Amino acid sequence: MTDALIEVDYILDLPEEEIQKKLFSLGNLIAQEMRKLAIAMGLVASGDYSQGFIVFIKNGILMIENRVKYAAELEYGTFEYATRFGKDKFPTVPDPKKKNLPARTRKQFPVGMQPFAVFRRVLFNKALMLRLIKQVFG
Repeated sequence: MTDALIEVDYILDLPEEEIQKKLFSLGNLIAQEMRKLAIAMGLVASGDYSQGFIVFIKNGILMIENRVKYAAELEYGTFEYATRFGKDKFPTVPDPKKKNLPARTRKQFPVGMQPFAVFRRVLFNKALMLRLIKQVFG
């Protein structure tokens, strides 16, 4: 607990401009991890999604977004898929490509696109986030 307090004191003692620079650097590292994950998951047909991550600071808060129109569907899946699995119960691994499955198996899959959860897989990965924070803030 003491180490965490010392780290927070260190961050608060930095000039505001330095904090903003470090937050922006952290955001870029997080976006880079999201890009790597998107590529690893095969979400790179056109490259728009993997290159669509933008990082900015708004009112002192680090913001990371993706500018492609279908980013929400990639994160959360389509409505048809959500109605089958619910918003909190989606498969932990992506479904295999439907075209590679027998027709009878394909019919068992829900209509729509499953969530790939690129943002959540990176942001909720505690070990990864700690490594990135330490990389920026020392």
